[in-house]
Amino acid sequence: MRNDAFLINTSRGEVVDEEALVKALSEKWISGAGLDVFSEEPLRPDHPFLQLQNVILSPHIGWKTDNMFNKFLSTSVDNILSFIIDGNPQLIANKEVLESKKPPV
Repeated sequence: MRNDAFLINTSRGEVVDEEALVKALSEKWISGAGLDVFSEEPLRPDHPFLQLQNVILSPHIGWKTDNMFNKFLSTSVDNILSFIIDGNPQLIANKEVLESKKPPV
Protein backbone atom coordinates (compact mmCIF):
# COMPACT_ATOMS: atom_id res chain seq x y z
CA MET A 1 0.00 0.00 0.00
CA ARG A 2 1.07 3.56 -0.60
CA ASN A 3 2.05 5.67 2.39
CA ASP A 4 -1.05 7.88 1.94
CA ALA A 5 -3.40 4.87 2.01
CA PHE A 6 -5.97 4.05 4.69
CA LEU A 7 -6.85 0.45 5.48
CA ILE A 8 -10.53 -0.14 6.29
CA ASN A 9 -11.63 -3.45 7.79
CA THR A 10 -15.30 -3.98 8.56
CA SER A 11 -15.43 -7.69 7.67
CA ARG A 12 -13.58 -9.96 10.12
CA GLY A 13 -10.71 -9.25 12.47
CA GLU A 14 -8.69 -12.22 11.27
CA VAL A 15 -8.51 -10.75 7.75
CA VAL A 16 -5.81 -8.33 8.94
CA ASP A 17 -2.48 -9.22 10.53
CA GLU A 18 -2.88 -6.83 13.46
CA GLU A 19 0.76 -7.00 14.51
CA ALA A 20 1.86 -6.02 10.99
CA LEU A 21 -0.79 -3.27 10.87
CA VAL A 22 0.40 -1.79 14.17
CA LYS A 23 3.95 -1.72 12.78
CA ALA A 24 2.80 -0.17 9.48
CA LEU A 25 0.83 2.51 11.31
CA SER A 26 3.53 3.20 13.91
CA GLU A 27 6.22 3.55 11.27
CA LYS A 28 3.90 5.55 8.96
CA TRP A 29 4.09 3.01 6.12
CA ILE A 30 0.39 3.84 5.65
CA SER A 31 -1.54 6.91 6.79
CA GLY A 32 -4.20 5.28 8.88
CA ALA A 33 -6.77 2.61 9.52
CA GLY A 34 -10.48 2.41 10.27
CA LEU A 35 -11.52 -0.75 12.09
CA ASP A 36 -14.69 -2.09 13.62
CA VAL A 37 -13.58 -5.72 13.96
CA PHE A 38 -10.59 -7.19 15.74
CA SER A 39 -8.99 -10.62 16.03
CA GLU A 40 -9.76 -10.58 19.75
CA GLU A 41 -12.87 -8.79 20.98
CA PRO A 42 -13.20 -6.77 23.00
CA LEU A 43 -9.81 -5.15 22.63
CA ARG A 44 -7.57 -5.43 25.67
CA PRO A 45 -7.10 -2.08 27.44
CA ASP A 46 -3.40 -2.22 26.57
CA HIS A 47 -3.91 -3.00 22.85
CA PRO A 48 -1.60 -0.85 20.66
CA PHE A 49 -4.54 0.28 18.48
CA LEU A 50 -5.77 2.30 21.45
CA GLN A 51 -2.50 4.26 21.57
CA LEU A 52 -2.22 5.13 17.88
CA GLN A 53 -3.39 8.55 16.66
CA ASN A 54 -3.91 7.36 13.07
CA VAL A 55 -6.55 4.71 13.87
CA ILE A 56 -10.31 5.10 14.08
CA LEU A 57 -12.04 2.36 16.04
CA SER A 58 -15.76 1.74 16.27
CA PRO A 59 -17.98 -1.09 17.41
CA HIS A 60 -19.02 -3.51 14.68
CA ILE A 61 -22.63 -2.57 15.35
CA GLY A 62 -21.83 0.96 14.14
CA TRP A 63 -23.91 0.47 10.96
CA LYS A 64 -27.13 0.06 12.93
CA THR A 65 -29.22 3.18 12.56
CA ASP A 66 -32.99 2.86 12.84
CA ASN A 67 -33.39 3.38 9.07
CA MET A 68 -30.74 0.81 8.16
CA PHE A 69 -32.11 -1.73 10.62
CA ASN A 70 -35.65 -1.31 9.24
CA LYS A 71 -34.35 -1.73 5.67
CA PHE A 72 -32.27 -4.75 6.70
CA LEU A 73 -35.23 -6.33 8.47
CA SER A 74 -37.75 -5.75 5.67
CA THR A 75 -35.30 -6.94 2.99
CA SER A 76 -34.51 -10.06 5.01
CA VAL A 77 -38.19 -10.87 5.51
CA ASP A 78 -38.95 -10.28 1.81
CA ASN A 79 -36.05 -12.54 0.85
CA ILE A 80 -37.15 -15.33 3.20
CA LEU A 81 -40.75 -15.14 1.98
CA SER A 82 -39.61 -15.19 -1.65
CA PHE A 83 -37.53 -18.28 -0.94
CA ILE A 84 -40.37 -20.05 0.89
CA ILE A 85 -43.05 -19.14 -1.66
CA ASP A 86 -41.24 -19.81 -4.93
CA GLY A 87 -37.76 -21.03 -3.98
CA ASN A 88 -36.18 -17.95 -5.53
CA PRO A 89 -34.76 -15.41 -3.07
CA GLN A 90 -34.38 -11.93 -4.53
CA LEU A 91 -31.00 -11.09 -3.01
CA ILE A 92 -28.38 -13.78 -2.85
CA ALA A 93 -24.63 -13.32 -2.97
CA ASN A 94 -23.71 -16.70 -4.42
CA LYS A 95 -26.66 -17.86 -6.48
CA GLU A 96 -24.64 -20.73 -8.00
CA VAL A 97 -24.67 -22.47 -4.60
CA LEU A 98 -28.45 -22.28 -4.44
CA GLU A 99 -28.73 -23.51 -8.03
CA SER A 100 -26.52 -26.52 -7.24
CA LYS A 101 -28.87 -27.51 -4.38
CA LYS A 102 -32.08 -27.50 -6.47
CA PRO A 103 -33.35 -30.91 -7.51
CA PRO A 104 -33.45 -31.55 -11.25
CA VAL A 105 -36.80 -30.78 -12.93
